[in-house]
Parts: sequence; structure tokens; C-alpha cells
Amino acid sequence: MDTRRYRLTGPDSLAAAAAEGVKVLREGGLLAFPTETVYGVAACATNAGAMERLRALKDRPARPFTVHLGRIEQVAAFVAAPPAEARRVMKKAWPGPLTVVLPTGGRLATEAWNPSPADQLCYEDTIGLRLPDDAAAQAILGAIDPPVVAASANLAGGEPPTTADGVLEALGGRIDLVIDAGPCPVGRPSTIVRFQASGGLEVLREGAVSARALEVMSRRQILFICTGNTCRSPMAEGLARRLLAERLGCLPGELPLRGWYVISAGTMGGAGLPPTEQAVAAAAERGADISGHCSWPATADVIRGSDLILCMTEAHRRQIIQIAPAAADRVERLDPDRDIADPVGGSLEVYRRAIAQIARAVEARLDGFLTL
Repeated sequence: MDTRRYRLTGPDSLAAAAAEGVKVLREGGLLAFPTETVYGVAACATNAGAMERLRALKDRPARPFTVHLGRIEQVAAFVAAPPAEARRVMKKAWPGPLTVVLPTGGRLATEAWNPSPADQLCYEDTIGLRLPDDAAAQAILGAIDPPVVAASANLAGGEPPTTADGVLEALGGRIDLVIDAGPCPVGRPSTIVRFQASGGLEVLREGAVSARALEVMSRRQILFICTGNTCRSPMAEGLARRLLAERLGCLPGELPLRGWYVISAGTMGGAGLPPTEQAVAAAAERGADISGHCSWPATADVIRGSDLILCMTEAHRRQIIQIAPAAADRVERLDPDRDIADPVGGSLEVYRRAIAQIARAVEARLDGFLTL
């Protein structure tokens, strides 16, 4: 058989390429498509003939393949209630080079898929899920309802290809279509992490996402944002730590032991600056010690690693979304009704007014913090 090649020439060709890919999968064919890591070869898991071809191609007679998704909402079709740590990691790391192995409790969430194709998708009551950070892959995977499984587009033992030419060299004549979107930008395999139903994670393969990054993403983290990170956001951080610790029945310094991290950063400030004297004094009056705070810039990694990003102003909110667009649904103004004005350069009384507004906003959100 001849393997067709569909070259993406720009955004305008994406819809047509996705339609071609979906057609191949629905008709029981094998499709190679790009991801951010390497090219993958995919089959529709509900098509027995396609699965037989994929298993023969990869010399994998029994072991399941990873289910590939086009949208994070598709997780619910497979696992109704993923562990909390897994939900946090998926929210922060996807789309991206991470395969998540989740417990199924012996059944898939979509009853029509039990017991088959669950047998094709699960192993020891777990299922592997991946949401690639690639426009073509997402367009294809988001447009087809049956589960799609994929593996790297090479023969067993071969090097995973990072270009369509590499796919054709390895699999030409064995698959139906390859979507050519050029070289894969990451060029190394995804990380694989398994989550336990009772809590905890295990890195099965460290790839493009480091084990340290996974550890950070799995924790509950609240991030407060202001401009220079020397007054408003440190005051909010200090108050939130105190109030959250009171609610949890621990000391503020014990929050990390409970899996909680409350931090702050600035959109324009540098690193290592102390808080203003007035901020330290105003926070101390409300039982929060921020004297040891050092300023930190609001980087994309810090933003993406946070479950909730609370900004002092609407302008800050827009800036943070520009820095990390994937976190847009987690970025909010701390006080939803109005901005919290910058007290820098003002008297202690000005700072007291600012921290009073901050305190009201933080207290109103405490119950929401506990559900993160």
C-alpha cells in the first residue's frame, strides 16, 4: 500500500488536514500525526482491525497503548474522578509532553466502553492518557468520539521520529496517512507519571517534564500578583497564609507539610527586593509576618505551576494571561469588584486601607481555597 502524505502549509490547511486524519481513523486506518515530542501512529480503539494492525506494527500483542486526547474535558469519558493530585497536574501541564496513568477502579466512566474497548485501553485497572501540545493533533483528536490510541511512529526498537520523513522511512507502506507539520519542537519522549487512588505519584519515565516539575505541579499553590512584589502581593500572601493555617489548625510555617504553598510575585519587579516598611508594619498589625519576604518576578513557570492566580488589578490580570495564556482560566482579580490601589509611597494609613481591602477579599475566598 502507498502511504499518503498531507503537508500542513499553514493555519488555513489545518481543518482540511484534521478532516483527512479523522476520516482515516473512522475507516479503520492507521494515521501518523505530529505531537510536540515525536510523531505518533494512531488507531481507533473500537476498530478491531485497526488495533490488530497497530499491534502488529509495534510488536505489542497485549500491552495497552496510551489514549490520546484533543481536550482536557475528554478525561471524564475515561475516569470519572481522578485523584486530586492528578487533576492539579493535568490542569497545569496539559497540553504538554506528559502521559498520565490514572486508576480506573476496574471500569471506564463511559459505560458503553465496558468491558470492551476497556480491555484494549486498560492495564491492571489503570489507563494512560495524553493531551499533546500540537494544533494538528488536537484538531484530529478533538473531532472524533471513539477513543484513539497512539504510540511513537516507529517499528519496535526503532528511534521515535521527529519528522514526517522519519515516519515514512520507518513506516512507509505500512500506514495509511501521515500529517506532515514539520519537525517536532521538543524532540524527546513525554514523561510518564502514575497516580495512586490513595494519593501519591510515581514517575515511570522521566522525559520532557522533570520529576521536580511534577512535584511542584502536584501541590496546591496560590499565587498573588502585584507590580513590584514589595507591598500588595506580599501582604496578601502573608494574610492568606495566616488565615489558611488557622482554618487548617496549623502554623503558617507548617502549610507545606499539609501540601499548601502560598506565594507572591510581581509583573515588573526584580528578584530579591525586601517589602516596604509600611507593608511589613500593616501586615504585622493583622498578625502576618512578611519581614523575611524577597520579591520575585512572575514567570510563566511560576504562573503555570499555580492552581489559582489572584491579581491586585485588572491590568495585572491581563498581563499574567499574556505571560501564560494556558493558565487564563485560573487568573482572577483578588477583589472581583474593584482594583486594589498601589499604596507604594503612601503613609502607613494608606497601607492600612489597602490591607483592609485585601483582607476582606482573602477572607471571602477562604472556602474556595480549600477546594483546590
